[in-house]
Amino acid sequence: MPNSRTQCYVIMPAGNKEEFRGGETESDYVYRHIKRGLESKPIAGRKISVTLETDKKEAGKITKSILESLIAADICIADLTGHNANVLIELGMRYCFKPGLTVLIAQDTSRIPSDIRSERIIQYSIFDPDTLIGDLRGIIKHGLNRDNGSQVRKSTSIVHDLIPGCQFTHSLDTVRTMPTHEFLTRVDQIVEELHNLLKDKSYVPSALFGLSKGGWSIVDSVAAKLERRGHRVLPRPLTEADGNFDSPENIGILNTLHNQFGRRPKPYNILLLDDHVATGKTAKRAIKVIKDTIPEADVQFLPLVCRNRKVLFKLFDEKILLWAHRAARRTKQQVQYMHLVEWHYFPDHKFIRQE
Repeated sequence: MPNSRTQCYVIMPAGNKEEFRGGETESDYVYRHIKRGLESKPIAGRKISVTLETDKKEAGKITKSILESLIAADICIADLTGHNANVLIELGMRYCFKPGLTVLIAQDTSRIPSDIRSERIIQYSIFDPDTLIGDLRGIIKHGLNRDNGSQVRKSTSIVHDLIPGCQFTHSLDTVRTMPTHEFLTRVDQIVEELHNLLKDKSYVPSALFGLSKGGWSIVDSVAAKLERRGHRVLPRPLTEADGNFDSPENIGILNTLHNQFGRRPKPYNILLLDDHVATGKTAKRAIKVIKDTIPEADVQFLPLVCRNRKVLFKLFDEKILLWAHRAARRTKQQVQYMHLVEWHYFPDHKFIRQE
């Protein structure tokens, strides 16, 4: 969701390695003053939102989250107190990835590495945080005003200052894009799970449906891979038009299936596949149309990925996910491992929507 605030990301020692005399308590004290001092009122007409990695509640690898924040932040404040190696590495990453405003602060400047000693560093005292806040607000205001307030100053990066116009080849979208090998691995994982269910006949789908374009690309691949392993399951598309699945084409396909099912023993298992699930509403609409047309059908849903744990678990609790079916039962932990992702895009750059 778009954020109207100018984003300020803070990188600083946690204080658990004696970078601060007061340890973690002192580190928290400094950060709280920075956050309160910059968010208290707008700077150059901009509302500032200050975050530290520990403020974030999202699950996942912390290093990936740090990298995303370093790239996305309009402003970065780096506290070099204690010569912390992680802070220096993250500062280097910021310099490479982002030409935006980066402000250096430290309680003691005597141990600053020579490569950045020539940069302006705000020296502050723990006993006078108000002066630090005043200096930070002044520098940020100057940076914002350099471009008439429309965006943060073009560059305070050593790399981008030395090589004007240089562009790093990886954007934030690249960092958030699922690698092709992971996408293929996830498809193979679904094939393996379905193969095992089909092999011991614990769950046998009478039909596989792909929801719209994303689901069709998945179901076509899954069906082909299953056929190579000795299981013939005919894939079918279920197209969505204006948010609905009750088109004459879909109803015709379902009626044909219903007539075929009349010669088969119940239950009639129908499995819906999609490339991702955002809210589950699309799957529920499709399931309703199928059950209205084929009342005897037992319909399950299987997305490739999901970015929202709550949505995933809700579909599980409502017994919509295949893994809630008595013959294919999995734990919520297994479901999360198989489907939950942080990626924002598929390899083909299709956006993975989130509720």
